[in-house]
Amino acid sequence: MSSSKHISCDGHFDFLMNMLVKQRNSGDYCDVTLVAEGQKFPAHRAILAASSKYFDTMFKSQMKEKFEKEIKIKEVAKIAMEQVIAFIYTNKVLLSEENIDEVLHAALLMQVQDLLALVIKYLSDEISPMNCLHYHQLGKLYSLSDLVSECDPCIRNNFDQVSSKEELLGIDEVEMEKLISSD
Repeated sequence: MSSSKHISCDGHFDFLMNMLVKQRNSGDYCDVTLVAEGQKFPAHRAILAASSKYFDTMFKSQMKEKFEKEIKIKEVAKIAMEQVIAFIYTNKVLLSEENIDEVLHAALLMQVQDLLALVIKYLSDEISPMNCLHYHQLGKLYSLSDLVSECDPCIRNNFDQVSSKEELLGIDEVEMEKLISSD
């Protein structure tokens, strides 16, 4: 009598993702092209939908984009789209002071949760007197309360440095009072 066993191949998923990256780069089997600021990004609908609630909803609904080969994403900068697509296909993203605002916006808009977690971690790790006001504003804008809370001590402890920054004007009176009085 023969027995049944589930057997797996350790490297299969890595191989599969590497092949999908190659296919995307060559345009093979891509069934959609995303366009951001005129730059085209070929992709696979199934991969996008599996990685993003935004695309999943778009491709499941009766929106015109469900049937289009080329979809313009007007709300996303091309530098952000490049990083979102890279992350979806490779699990890697290049974050910097130059692109962080746009990638944060894109990750939130497209609902790529794992990317969003990496962006927030990057922001938290990089908080300094030079950027804490800006990151505080980003946290407020996108309702990222943990990021706001992490910026507060940096603002408070470096108030002499940050008080000359223009971004300080973006903090309302109530928030300013809270920052100054919290010790």
